[in-house]
Parts: sequence; structure tokens; C-alpha cells
Amino acid sequence: MIDKQIEWIERQLLAEQISSDYPFKKQVTTKTHLKWTAKKTDLIELLYALDAAGCFNSGNVSLNQIAIYLENVFNTNLSHFPRDFYEMRIRNNQTPFIDKLKILLKKRMDNPKKPYCKTNDTG
Repeated sequence: MIDKQIEWIERQLLAEQISSDYPFKKQVTTKTHLKWTAKKTDLIELLYALDAAGCFNSGNVSLNQIAIYLENVFNTNLSHFPRDFYEMRIRNNQTPFIDKLKILLKKRMDNPKKPYCKTNDTG
């Protein structure tokens, strides 16, 4: 129980730090209400990819800060994401979500006039 309380306090402190680092955060969360509806592991895969590429603050931001930011923006919970990432590393295909994104983006680029439609398949 104490571990969960400590984790909650740490998350709150990091969220407060992110608020000062990202002054536009309130605008994003109040005007646009987006909820992550794909799998949690998909967002974790994206989280680690964005961190590996140094996409935020020229790479000068912690993985925890990015995770909390994504939690806030997408109204989701990424608790225990390091453990989930460890489990993702031992999958046969380590990056199924990013692979799917690449396929779908290429399809969209090949046919830019086609209206957007949601799809769950990559075939």
C-alpha cells in the first residue's frame, strides 16, 4: 500500500513539473478531449520510440515525464510501463503497433485523395 502511495506522489510531483515545462498543456487538455482507445502496449511502444528518437525537448526529458504527459493528453493510465516494456521486448514481434502505423501511413500516402476511414486491419 505504501509503495502505491509513493508512486502516486511521485507521479503528482512529475505532473506538476511537466505543467511548468509545458505551458500549453492546459490548453490541449481543456479544448481537445482525446482518449487513447488503442491498446496500452501500443502507447507504451510509441512512448519508448518517441523517447529513443529524442522527440521532446531535444531529448532532454525523462521517460517518466513523457509518460505522464501522454497520460494527461490521452486521458489514460500507463502505470507499470517499465514492466510492460520488459514484457514487450520478449515478444516475437517487438514493434507490432509501429509496424502497423508505417503500413497505414504508406497506404495513405499512396492514395492521398481517398477519404480517411478507420480500420483495424493492416492488410
